[in-house]
Amino acid sequence: MRVARVDLSKKAIKVSEISKEFAVYIRGFTRVYPPGYDPRGLYGMALAYATSQRGACHMRSCAYRPNLAGALDRFSTKGQAELVKEREDFYCVVDSLVYCRFLCLPIIGMNWGDISKLLKIVTGRDYPAQKLKEIGEKIHNLTRKFNEREGVMDDELPEIFFRYPIKIYDKDVIVREEDFKRMLNEYYRLRGW
Repeated sequence: MRVARVDLSKKAIKVSEISKEFAVYIRGFTRVYPPGYDPRGLYGMALAYATSQRGACHMRSCAYRPNLAGALDRFSTKGQAELVKEREDFYCVVDSLVYCRFLCLPIIGMNWGDISKLLKIVTGRDYPAQKLKEIGEKIHNLTRKFNEREGVMDDELPEIFFRYPIKIYDKDVIVREEDFKRMLNEYYRLRGW
């Protein structure tokens, strides 16, 4: 069974002739603005929004937490692709187990080892952390294949984030396109795509 995809943002742009430069949507899914965090202030979220399988979603990777906590430099590309991939895989497992996200937030919540231990307690079966990582990656890749089948494949960030700065600490900040492309290419390499 195929799922019909309503692409309101793209249709609205065609009908009203609004410049794509000002449109804010990811994967064609309508949002007034990506939820939670402006990607110009968090490079991890710039990548996470573009690669999230359901459009701009801050919960698919929760990359904002390590960026805001200082675990990674939020204005740098360094380590962001690894963070986003690992967190996406982690939350594929977390969501499959129907764990509460507040128990599994990066830095303060459960990690792969904790989930492995809980599964052993509940099921009596061993699920080593490495096996759980492989399962998470398979789930993520399956959602990607579903999106490919449905034609929802633009791993892009709206142009507005590359062109129009916001003020952070009295400094004008944008996502530099070359930085975004570097992170995206590194992400693809890590995923084997």
